[in-house]
Amino acid sequence: MNQIQAIATSSGVSLKSLQFNGITKSEDGIYKKINMQAVLDGNFSNFLSMLGNIETTSRLIEVSTLSFDSQKSAGSLTASLGLVSYFVDSDSKALSGNMDFGSPAITSTLDYIKKLIPYEPQQLNVTVGKSNPFE
Repeated sequence: MNQIQAIATSSGVSLKSLQFNGITKSEDGIYKKINMQAVLDGNFSNFLSMLGNIETTSRLIEVSTLSFDSQKSAGSLTASLGLVSYFVDSDSKALSGNMDFGSPAITSTLDYIKKLIPYEPQQLNVTVGKSNPFE
């Protein structure tokens, strides 16, 4: 979820909300899916930039749904994105097999992976609410 915040910030869109919608297991039990819903504000070119950044991030993120609402102000849009992120469960049995790391298919895949951008989680120090709620 922190990666979505980092991608939004680097793309110039404002993340209004990010809702976690649960984790589901794949039918074969090898991986799990994290379902999220994001609401963002920005202009169209920044949304295109964000979609491009999602496409090139090092974590696999699928945009499952996308809808836009135009705002009254010129050029401003609100977008709602359904997102799915995948991960391999640590207790699942990984697929086994042999790989030829010299094959053209593997080397081209490794070259592609080297170009992916990792978005590191950042911890924000944000004070929420008043220091004395009774004032």
